[in-house]
Amino acid sequence: MQKIIKFLWGLSSPFRIAASLAVGVTLGICFAGSPVWLVILALCLILRTHISSLLVGFITGNILKIILNGFYEPAGKTILLYNEIFWQKLLSQPVICYLNLNVGKVMGNLFIAIVCGLIIFIFLFSILKNIHYDMSPKYKMRKLI
Repeated sequence: MQKIIKFLWGLSSPFRIAASLAVGVTLGICFAGSPVWLVILALCLILRTHISSLLVGFITGNILKIILNGFYEPAGKTILLYNEIFWQKLLSQPVICYLNLNVGKVMGNLFIAIVCGLIIFIFLFSILKNIHYDMSPKYKMRKLI
């Protein structure tokens, strides 16, 4: 049991915490139950995310979903109409065709979710890295005593 708890919660690096929070935000913004949401959830389970950071990110993503709801359709239509031939070829591929990315609202939702996740990852990782770098000599000194 302790190995399972340590596997889920232990050894949290700044990169793992920031990535887990970013994936949680992306998961929170995406429409629940959609095929894209299930793919992101599978990635969360496979890539060993930090559970508490993932939950905080999920709650943050649900709040952002309400705020950004009006931007999904215009962003998705703009992306899909920018290069129609490319998107028609890409979205007709065997696995990708089941993700419903040919719908403007779904494509815009995924795009905004990924952009918000990347922004939060970059911002949080830089802060956590600096905090970890500043704090690590103090922890090393405590271990010696």
